[in-house]
Amino acid sequence: MEERRQFVKQAVNRLFDYEEMGKRTLGVQWQNLTTAEQEEFVDLFQQFLSNSYESRFEEYSDEHVQYLGERQKGDFAEVRTVLKSNKVQVPLDFRLLWKSGQWWAYDLVIDGISLVKNSRAQFTRIIQTSSYKGLREKLKTKTDLINDVVLAR
Repeated sequence: MEERRQFVKQAVNRLFDYEEMGKRTLGVQWQNLTTAEQEEFVDLFQQFLSNSYESRFEEYSDEHVQYLGERQKGDFAEVRTVLKSNKVQVPLDFRLLWKSGQWWAYDLVIDGISLVKNSRAQFTRIIQTSSYKGLREKLKTKTDLINDVVLAR
């Protein structure tokens, strides 16, 4: 199981542009960060997402992805798919950006809910009620907790 989990993690990391996701999730706050803080946030956000989805990894079996179509406008594209199982069908759309000679995913829309927009709303709320430092600490804490759950399995 661990080998399969690592294979999936590596495959996903080759598809997603976590820096672009970080910029989009922080919105205007991104510009207020130093380059070192931006890099730290991207690493932390990547770990958070990786651990979050990895913790749910074992819940899935016998699902397959059906390609529904795509649309492209300039350097942006969206690939529409559906995750199917015997019990459920979940729309799963990938938003892509052409960058450095290849397509990179910068958002994932699951059943109509954008990962980037949802994260931005939550992160903005935390920054407004606390600070960027408060957000960073919450992300670290949640990432560590999720990682502990994954390792305990």
